[in-house]
Amino acid sequence: GYGLSKIAHHLESEQILSPSAYFGRFREGSAAAVNPYHWSPQTIANILSKPEYCGDTVNFRTEKPSYKSKRILKHDPKDYKIFRNTQDAIIDRDVFERAQEKLAQRKRVPAIKEKPLYSGYLICHDCGCRMYLTRTRTGTNPHYVCGGYRKAIRICTAHYIREESLTEQVLSEIRSIVEDYKKNPKAFTKKIQNKFQSECSVNEKKAEKRLSEIMERLAEIEMFIQKLYEDKVKGNISQEVFANLTKKYTDEKTGLFAEREMLKCGENEKKQFVKKFNQFVAAVESIGSIVEVTPDLLRGLIDKIEVYEGVKEEGKRREPAKIKVYFIGIGDLS
Repeated sequence: GYGLSKIAHHLESEQILSPSAYFGRFREGSAAAVNPYHWSPQTIANILSKPEYCGDTVNFRTEKPSYKSKRILKHDPKDYKIFRNTQDAIIDRDVFERAQEKLAQRKRVPAIKEKPLYSGYLICHDCGCRMYLTRTRTGTNPHYVCGGYRKAIRICTAHYIREESLTEQVLSEIRSIVEDYKKNPKAFTKKIQNKFQSECSVNEKKAEKRLSEIMERLAEIEMFIQKLYEDKVKGNISQEVFANLTKKYTDEKTGLFAEREMLKCGENEKKQFVKKFNQFVAAVESIGSIVEVTPDLLRGLIDKIEVYEGVKEEGKRREPAKIKVYFIGIGDLS
């Protein structure tokens, strides 16, 4: 009688390895790498729908258009070729059939046809993952949750925030900034320029220190490589050790050169600031009275929105999640 999510939670609580963890097939940073006992409802659904468990063999699930191609095309289930009773069953066929009936009865959340209003803007403050829109089965009560929490790829909390509450906070932040600008454009512009210059001076000092460290390390690496050549010529080290160490130092040099070039891009940062700030000003001056949040409004003004977890007491949320808005060309003014 358990649903897919409840089965997944049960397997996790029993510390049963997920298939990807069991076979050691997972990417670094994936859910299986972070928590090898994490089961997703989709994994459960896939297992429950496989006839192999009741003794059948299924062919032609997928095909490649060519042996040269890496693409894999999935066939429609009606095109599968199923050979019954080819191996010992580990599940009774009547149990399997009942499971298929239950799966067919699953209620699905209606697909969201329109792109969520805040898609691409919301970031979890605590783990840095994007946040995703979720609805109830009836399609009501739209709210956002942390992707790291939802997909179990980060140890995080839900950071649950209703779309309605989010819109109220975003409108309040936008109105406040727009009013500040329209009240005194020159003073507002001066304040932003001072903020940017202050941040730049701090970043420049950090960049100068890091550049100095990089140059010292590059000089050390050149010395080490020269010593390796001398040791190889003298026969002090084998060809294998020489090749491995040379590759290691060469790779480090490449990374340091790339970082050095990035640190020298201070002028580009200033040009980007001017461009983005001009975009912000143009958007603000074109705005009349702000009555709703629209995609155009977000594109013109907002860079990203960080969502903080609400305060909880005894498992219940006492305060809703709060946000911090980063404006294009401005950043955070709170």
